Amino acid sequence: MSLLNKHNLWMGLHKDHQWVILDRNFPANNDGWGGNRKLYFVKCSDWSVFTDLHSNWISPNYMYVVSYLEDLKKNEPELFEKNIVHEENAIKYLKTYIKEKKSKIQFEFLTTIHNDYLTKKGLAPRLLVKTKLGKRRTSHCWNCKDSVDNTIDYECEKCKWIVCASCGACKKENCE
Repeated sequence: MSLLNKHNLWMGLHKDHQWVILDRNFPANNDGWGGNRKLYFVKCSDWSVFTDLHSNWISPNYMYVVSYLEDLKKNEPELFEKNIVHEENAIKYLKTYIKEKKSKIQFEFLTTIHNDYLTKKGLAPRLLVKTKLGKRRTSHCWNCKDSVDNTIDYECEKCKWIVCASCGACKKENCE
């Protein structure tokens, strides 16, 4: 499971969603720690993004893949031998995520973060668009001060502001 550290990922079993991945490379998952802060997970079963509070990211809700497999091997060796497919599935999902799915999921991930931000402001969800302008725009997010760049980041379809990949913010006011 050295792929986890190498790619800055956490993988484990969720009580409802089975195998899940927390990608710490996504800015919103790397923005400090705290009980009421949202984390964005990827479900390996359908490669969709779901959110959960940081305070819920504990056992028995989530079990880290390495600890789960070590505990199973140590405490229930017969069951571990029967369930060796668990480890094989985890490795398969991890490799698929890294090689094929991550870049596709980034768009869904950013859409989820942006719509969470809009919901907090009492606004309806919006689509994200890629700039059609030939001119590069760089700035910083008014909300969290992270840098934004229209050649990398997407824009809010409504206000045309660059959406921050860390907090999901677009225009401070009047994104109507």
